[in-house]
Amino acid sequence: MDKGKGVLDPFAASDKIMYLIHAFRASQSLFAACDLGIFDMLYTSSTPLSSQVVSQNLSSDPDATARLLDCLVCLELLEKTKQGDLWLYNNTTIANRFLTKSSRESLVDFISINNKTEYPMFANLANAVREGKPQWMKTFGRSSEELWKEQYGSEEACLRFTGAMHGSSLHGCDAVAQAFDLTAYTKCCDLGGQI
Repeated sequence: MDKGKGVLDPFAASDKIMYLIHAFRASQSLFAACDLGIFDMLYTSSTPLSSQVVSQNLSSDPDATARLLDCLVCLELLEKTKQGDLWLYNNTTIANRFLTKSSRESLVDFISINNKTEYPMFANLANAVREGKPQWMKTFGRSSEELWKEQYGSEEACLRFTGAMHGSSLHGCDAVAQAFDLTAYTKCCDLGGQI
């Protein structure tokens, strides 16, 4: 007997579960591509590039690079076209807009923070629920204060963090601005917070 609501389509349900199981692979592919600078490389290139050229520029393994590029094509972040015997890769409009450092709407710094901090923290979610405590020490071997000083102690790191917050705000604040009448206000202050 199904204790849930409504009629259960077992194929749709299993598809959803399988998607959730494998969703981290898509985010890790995005994180890796940003960390490697693939979108910036393709953006600054005057022509689409082959996986071999991308691999040479990155000093990376050619087969692994080709597989990552093909994964990014499946995620609709890159386009792939054939020219003679070569497959060439180019950014999609979305990648140029959100995944290149030079874009005004860049999310690259925000992606980096999620890759380096948020993703490892969520690997300890079950422990956080069991203990009801932050998992900084278990995840990084340091307190949140120590990690903050280490990761954001320099001016360059603070600017990167500010860029990350700016990028995320550009994509989230629009909904807030449309949901409330803010005509009486001319300034906004982000007080921040701590996880």
